[in-house]
Amino acid sequence: MFVRLLLPGAVLLVLAACSMRRPGAFPSYASDAAFLEEQAGGRRFPGGTGEFVVCPGLQGRVMTSEVAPGGASLGYVPREVILHPPEDVPFRNFGGEDRFWIGPEAGPYALYFGTGETEQVEANWRVPAPLQEGAWEVVTEGPRGLTMRRRMELVNRLGTRFEVGVTREIRGLEAGDLGGLAEALAGLDWVGFESLNTLENLGAEDWREETGLLCLWILGMFPPGPETFAILPYRTEGHSPPVLTDYFNPLGPDRVRVGSDFVLFRVDGRYRSKIGMLRDRAQPALGAWDPRRRILTVVRFEPLRRSDPYLSELWIADNPAPYDGDVVNSYNHGGPEPFFELETSSPALSLGPRQAATHTHRTLHVRIPEGRDPAPVVRALLGVDWAEVAELAGWSRP
Repeated sequence: MFVRLLLPGAVLLVLAACSMRRPGAFPSYASDAAFLEEQAGGRRFPGGTGEFVVCPGLQGRVMTSEVAPGGASLGYVPREVILHPPEDVPFRNFGGEDRFWIGPEAGPYALYFGTGETEQVEANWRVPAPLQEGAWEVVTEGPRGLTMRRRMELVNRLGTRFEVGVTREIRGLEAGDLGGLAEALAGLDWVGFESLNTLENLGAEDWREETGLLCLWILGMFPPGPETFAILPYRTEGHSPPVLTDYFNPLGPDRVRVGSDFVLFRVDGRYRSKIGMLRDRAQPALGAWDPRRRILTVVRFEPLRRSDPYLSELWIADNPAPYDGDVVNSYNHGGPEPFFELETSSPALSLGPRQAATHTHRTLHVRIPEGRDPAPVVRALLGVDWAEVAELAGWSRP
């Protein structure tokens, strides 16, 4: 889709071409960052050996990052949508590596399907307006990050109304913030940032299970690759399956492969699909490896409370287990927009008036150059054995 004819023809064609990304096509961070500064009020901050961009005007998203100067852009940045947000669409997909949403998406207490809606299919799905429209207020800003806030009103499928206040503190990470993980990154190019997301009940009533609870839900969108797999570690103890796959399209062994304590999920941007893990199986980390760019992406989060209820994201209106749900997910898009997602959720929040809860979502990208063994980094950040991961994925290079 081309931008409107407000620009000279040559510029129009350049912008259109830049916005139409194919799997495996990676623009530079410098180009994306300059675009975001000029067109979306982007603000740059340092993290690790690299840098990242936050856009308060795009609902407070962390949009993209690089591991070192001159690097590739590591987030999904759909320039055409940012330049000309579409009107009256279910989802204004502005992309971003750290996007703030609130769950549940579906089920009896859904926020993304209309009041009383009985058929939860894509034609009836719509993102609540506060989650895809308007800017966030910047409260404070410093050399390594900023704090934003916003007030929202949401209504679930039962008609329960929620008045919420949200605060997002986003900051770049330094080696000292990583504790024992920093040693594994010594001598490597990496970028890291985290969002501390706080949800407050601004209403006069308690949030109760029988009328629906909310959760904090953070999603990162990344460019896919033909050989890229998401890596989701799982606990070997547990009663649920190691991985859930009953979300969208069926998944075979070419798409999902189960190892001894991890699951691989092909994220090539060519087949709409999703996987998830429940609280008895999920671990507080997940990631992806792109062998072409040799970029390891890792998301770590807290808290993970195995005794607390979590909200199911299955698209089933009469879901009999709405509070036995997702802690982590990965989504692979299958349309013209090339991206995949790594997602984390907080427990279901039973908050009284003026009570609040916080969910921390931390993103790291590490470039592991040719000739350097990824095994120590993968073990430190994801807790799994690289040799088994590489063999199961079919990656030929060490």
